[in-house]
Amino acid sequence: MSVAHRLLCSGAIIVLCACGARADAVTFSDATATFFETFTGPWPPSQMIDGIIHTGDNGWSIYRDNGPADGTLSETALLFTRVQAGPENWTFTIIQDFVGGGEGAHLLGDFSLAYTTDKTPTLASAQTPFTITSASTLNGSTLTSLGNGQLLDTGLLPVTDVYTITATSKSMGPITGVFLNAINDPTNGLPSGGPGRFNGNFGGPVGKGNFVVSEFTADVARPNNPDAPVPGP
Repeated sequence: MSVAHRLLCSGAIIVLCACGARADAVTFSDATATFFETFTGPWPPSQMIDGIIHTGDNGWSIYRDNGPADGTLSETALLFTRVQAGPENWTFTIIQDFVGGGEGAHLLGDFSLAYTTDKTPTLASAQTPFTITSASTLNGSTLTSLGNGQLLDTGLLPVTDVYTITATSKSMGPITGVFLNAINDPTNGLPSGGPGRFNGNFGGPVGKGNFVVSEFTADVARPNNPDAPVPGP
């Protein structure tokens, strides 16, 4: 049995933790990023924590349409929150529902998850990787943990997908931010090295390696203090 199981019932998400601890939704107060796409956009990171999920233009994406040979570089999003110190079991849900003109397949391919305990977190804050304990997809692609909080999605390329990732942290201070690092790497086998799996509009160069994160959510449970509530940011 994995650390946490998600059940989708009539649109509701119920989180059951194997440790018996209550899993509470994490509130993200805001988000920033090293870059966000403005082509047919804008596509700022705040749109992946706004509770709006649909197949149209909403979410975080990173394609640069100003002429670079590779328009999808490594970028980082920082989601602001506040979660008390101590051992925690996390469940992250990354929803990717963008379909656009019908091609879809704007999935994260190479990425990592980390956190910071800086009192005033910024994109330059030191990152501590989450320890990934499991990763699954809704529509059949394959997520592989590469260590240090990094995952690579390969195999089947569905039009849309939902990633469910469980992880642990053991922070010495309150967690004040969660990092989603989108990684461009020419050796990872993705279009243009990723970070996304999109193969370009109709196979052409526009948008190649892009992704759209429609919504990013997190739940946290504490095995050593199961009744402790999650404070707001």
